[in-house]
Parts: sequence; structure tokens; C-alpha cells
Amino acid sequence: MFDPITHMDTVSANHLLSSYNRQGLHKQSLRLFSLRKSSSQPVDHVTLALALKACCSIGPFGLNIGRLIQSHAIVIGFQSHVTVCNSLLNLYFKRAQPQEAIKMFRAMPQKDLITYNTAIAGFAQNQMEREAIQVLLQMQASEMPSFDRVSFASSLNACASLSELSLGHQIHALSVIHGHGQEIFVQNALVSMYARCNSIREAKEVFNGIVFKDLVSWNSMISGYNTQGEDNYGNEAIELFANMVHGHGPKPDHITFVSVLSACVGKQKVELGRQCHCQILRTNKEKHVSVCNKLISLYSKSEATLGYVERVFDFMVHRNIVSWTSMISLYKHRALGLFNEMRLQGVSPNQVTFVALIHSISDQGMEELGPQAHGLTVRTRLDQDINVANSLITMYAKFQNMDSSQKVFDGMIDAQEIVSYNAIMAGYAQNELYTEAVEVYFLLASYDNVVQLRPTEFTFVSVISSCAGLLSLGLGRRLHCQVAKLGFSSCVFVGSALLDMYAKCGSIEDSERVFSEMDGRSLVTWTGMISGYAQHGECHKALSLLEEMRIARVSPDPVTFLAVLSACGRVGMVDQGLQCFESMALEHGIEPHTMHHSCMVDMLGRAGRLREAEEVVKRKPSIRGWQSLLGACRNHGEVEMGKRAAETLMAMEPEDSATYVLLSNMYAAEGNWEEVAKVRRRMRDGRVRKEVACSWVDAGEKMHGFTTNDMSHPEAREICNVVVALGQEMRHLEDECESFSLSS
Repeated sequence: MFDPITHMDTVSANHLLSSYNRQGLHKQSLRLFSLRKSSSQPVDHVTLALALKACCSIGPFGLNIGRLIQSHAIVIGFQSHVTVCNSLLNLYFKRAQPQEAIKMFRAMPQKDLITYNTAIAGFAQNQMEREAIQVLLQMQASEMPSFDRVSFASSLNACASLSELSLGHQIHALSVIHGHGQEIFVQNALVSMYARCNSIREAKEVFNGIVFKDLVSWNSMISGYNTQGEDNYGNEAIELFANMVHGHGPKPDHITFVSVLSACVGKQKVELGRQCHCQILRTNKEKHVSVCNKLISLYSKSEATLGYVERVFDFMVHRNIVSWTSMISLYKHRALGLFNEMRLQGVSPNQVTFVALIHSISDQGMEELGPQAHGLTVRTRLDQDINVANSLITMYAKFQNMDSSQKVFDGMIDAQEIVSYNAIMAGYAQNELYTEAVEVYFLLASYDNVVQLRPTEFTFVSVISSCAGLLSLGLGRRLHCQVAKLGFSSCVFVGSALLDMYAKCGSIEDSERVFSEMDGRSLVTWTGMISGYAQHGECHKALSLLEEMRIARVSPDPVTFLAVLSACGRVGMVDQGLQCFESMALEHGIEPHTMHHSCMVDMLGRAGRLREAEEVVKRKPSIRGWQSLLGACRNHGEVEMGKRAAETLMAMEPEDSATYVLLSNMYAAEGNWEEVAKVRRRMRDGRVRKEVACSWVDAGEKMHGFTTNDMSHPEAREICNVVVALGQEMRHLEDECESFSLSS
């Protein structure tokens, strides 16, 4: 049967191939090529070049088909034809195969202007900008007749990616010498290059010098303002957009709207963004996924406009990974549902999506879903991504599963960075595993010559907090020296951690010294110092510092008042404490939490005002409040009230041994052994076991923990012998002191 397609001449077939490519019918183009090849119809260099061009646009199989076409070119003797080689070069660059492209470029017996332009653009697209510049220099040294506008535009793009302003100046001068300096294609590239190289003044000069500005000119300048940081030049971007739409420029496209919406996001101009949204609807640009993604980003900046986020998302015709990831980040309570819906729609998650999902699972406390999300990262081979791994470490730590956190950390195959160390240290510190946190720090310190493992302020906050938990003053002072050595002394977070550590380790003088030397003091700093005074019973100093805060116009928060109330309670300044408690709501608009009420119970209980304390805890019941009341009843011998407090606590926390022990001790203090036996029996029946006391010893760089009757240490017997010897020596010294006192 006669087929006109397979029997048409080569020129007609090439014309049809070219037509298919222009219309985006790349598969039809390759089908036509295959038909002609299988029917042994003539194929020339143009046919091969057009078929290779189609391979660039048909998905992941295009590269393999292109290699088959290359093999056919070798068979029919066109493998060295410059047109065929140029098309192959373009294919390799488009399919991210720069090494094969380099081989092709070097092996080409003949190169033309298109060859050099393809290589420059291809290297720039594959983040090999220096190689792109090298090709430009080779081109200049070769016998090529001249550069063209494509050569300059591609080279300027490479300079922009490298932030090589001086090289950009040279190429700008070269474009003028070769007569292309006034071509709009080159001028637009110059605007973009200068802006991306942070020379916005020169970008504006080039832009203002363009006689007939096209849409790319306006977009380049608006986008250029945004590259300087939306907070710095956002207003200029918005003003330029206003000039453009009010008759001074062409109609904006989706790229224009993305740029101006970025400026609105950076300047927190949500209302202006809404006006821009109206313009988008009028120009039918709302179907562009990049525009919708930027609208989602804009509306998410304000609680008042969060409702628009869902509207934009629901009306999106096409949603990409950015769309879904934005929604997962915003709507944490729906994160899992959105994630599953995304996968059902055939969109594969990337590392940013997983980070958002893991954070949502962590924030929502969905502990059972954590391992499932982890498993998905393994199946998609994203578990080794540094950001995903760090998120997993933090998630497991939040769920108090430090074994899994450590496994993720250990499995990072020497890819850990300082953020990874900070995450695992913070996890240990938050879970009160202070020894382990310190050990991680010393491991990190052993890599002192590795730049990417240089400690940050967050490193020191975690390890200094751990020192505070271990009450290790010596280690804390050594870390303070490291802080000064690495230049973090002026960091407010580190300073706050240091003064807290010194206070907890018993050196309030060092806390005061750190506080006085701090240039900038945050609310955390003031609160930390007040808390330090509270721990040391310095109530007058705590109240004085609260007054200093008022003078410095630093508003206290609930934690500040907790520290002040604690200070008043420790030294029995009940009236001042009550006054401070009442001022929270009346003067500062702070509603007291259960912790504040518990503090008041403790304060009143210490002062023996047990009836008032009971009234407070009844108004705002909490475990800590009832525990404070029970402790006060024991101290003041108020058995009946203590029994009521204990019964309430046993109902709230039936497995907590402390309540039973306190109640038993209270009965024992008044000699009521029958009730003591009942409490002990109740503990046995409820299988409540008294927690074993634990202590730590600071031995240089190593912290040793031990419990009552603990003989697990390999040198336990020798240690016990030394303790006995020290005890005997102390008794001997005590006897000598008594003898001296009597004789004098």
C-alpha cells in the first residue's frame, strides 16, 4: 500500500519534521523519522538534527532515543557534520549530561557560532559557569568571525550565577565593541546580570537606557529589585510595576506577577498583593502555577487572609510540588491528609516536603506516625538528605526517643554538619540526658579543624544548658572560655545560657558579671537573672531587677513573674508575692497560669498559711499545686489537710511514688505507724515502686552517674574504700576542731 509520508522527498520530510517541532508535536516528529528510517528513505543532516531536537522535549527516554539517532548518524556518515554535532551537544546539555557534551565539543572537527553558543548556554544551565566563560575565551581566540547576541546573553548569565561583576563589566564592554551593546536581547541580559551581582545602580542605568523596552526588560528590572532582598528594594519593585501597568509598559505576564507578588510578600504588603490578585484575574493569569504559589505565600503571611490560601489552592488547575509543600507547611493539622492526596495525584514528595511533613507530625504530637514518615523517606531515598535527617533527629527527640535520634545521626554516613550536631545535642539536653549532650560536644570539639563543624551559638546554648543540668561549674567555665575564644560573647542567647548555668551551679557572682557585661539584653536575659536571684534566695535583688526592667521598658512575660514569685516564696516575702501576683492581670494583662497558682500555693504553704494555700489550689487545680500543699502540710504537721491533698494526688497520678512517701513520712512524724503500714500496703497493692535516687560525679571531661547501692562501676570497691577513708579523715578533723574549741 502506497504511503505518501514514507515516499515524500527529503526536503518535504524535513519541512514536515520542522513543522511538528514548532507545534510541540515531538512524538509525531520522531515517528516520522522512524518511518523514513525503517523504509530506507533518504535521511540527511537536517533530518537528523530535527529528530535530535525533538528528543530534547519528550521526557526521560529522549536521551536514549538520541543515542540511537547518533548511532544511525555514524552508520550513514553524518557523525561529524557540524549541524548534527550541534544538535547532539544541545541534547546532552538539556539532559544534564555535561561530561558527554564536553567529549562531543572537544571531538568536533569543525565548530561554528552555534556550537560555541550552545556550549556557553549549556554549561551555564548545568551550573558550570566557569566552563561557560572558558568557552567564550576560546571563541575569542579562535578564527570565528564574531560573537552574536546569544553569545553575550549566555555569557552574562554565567557571570550573574558566579556573581563576577568585574567579568560582567568586561563582557559588557566586549558587547559594545562588537556592536551588540544596544540590542535589547543583550541589554535585558545586562540588567539581569548587574542586579544579580548586587549592582542595582548599573542595572537601573542599563534599564533606563533601553529605548524600546519589551516585557523581558520590565520583568528583568522588577525581578532585579527582588534579588537585592525584598526588604531592601521591595518598594522600588512595586513602584516600577505600577509604572508598567499605568501605560508606560506592555501588559504584564505571569513572570511579572510572580516578581511583584514576591515584593509584596517581602514588604508585608498583603493589601497591595490583593490588588495585584485582582489584576491577575483581569488578565487571566490565575491559571499559572507559579503565580498561585506566590499568592499562597502572600496570603499565608497574615491571619486575616489565611482563608484566601485555601481558595487559591482549591481553584488551582495545576498543582506542583511547591503548591503541596506550602499547604503541608501551613496546615499542620491536615498535613498527613494533604500529603496522601498529593501522592494520589501523582506528585512525588521531595526533601522540602518531607521536612514540612516531619515538622507537622512533631508539632502535632503524632508519635505513631513518626516512624512511618521515616520509612517513607527511606523508600524514596531521601533519608540521607541532610535537612530531612536533621528533621528526623529533632522529631524523635521531641518524642523522647533518643535512641532513634542517635541512629539517624549515626546513619548520616559522615555527612553530618554543625546543624546535625546541634540537633542531637539539643535533643539530649531537652530530654535531660545532659551527660550524653556533653559527650556529643566533646566529639564535635575533636574536629576543630573541620570548617563545616565549627560550633555556632546554638551549639553553646545546648551544651551550657547541659552543664547547668549537671551542676558542673568547672566544665561551664571552660565552655565560657571557648565562647570568648570563638567570638560568641556578645550573643544574647549564649549570654543568657551562661548566666543561667552559673546561677544553677552556685556562682551567682559570675551570673551577675555575665549580665553586667552584656551589651544587648533580651527578655530571656532579664528573666534568667531574676530566676538566678530566686534560686539563691536574693528576693530583694529580684524585685529590684523587675523594677529595672520597667525603667528599661522591657515588658515581663509569664516566665518572668514565675521567677519573681519563686524568689518571694523562698524567703517568705508573702505580701510582696501576693502584690506581684495581683499585678500580673491588673497592670500587665497577663492571665496567671497553673504554674503561677502552684507557686502561690508553695509560697503560702512555706509561710504556714495553709488554708489560703488550699483555697488557691482548689481554684486552679494542678499536680504541682497539690504536691506543694502536701509538702507544706508535712512540714507544718497538718495531717488532715495533707491526707486530702494526698488522696487528690493519688487519684491524679496513682503511680507516682513521691505522694505515698510524703504521706507515709507525715504519719511517721506523728508516730501513727498503723497509717504508715496502710500507705506501704497500698503502694504494694498498686505496684508503686519508689524511684531510686541518682547522683553524678564530674571527673574532668567525663560525667559518672550512680544510684543507691550501685556497684556496677569496675572500680566500685576502690571508690567505696576511698569514700570510707575520706569519712574517717573528716571525723578526725571534726574531733580536732572540737578539742581546739574546748581548750580555748
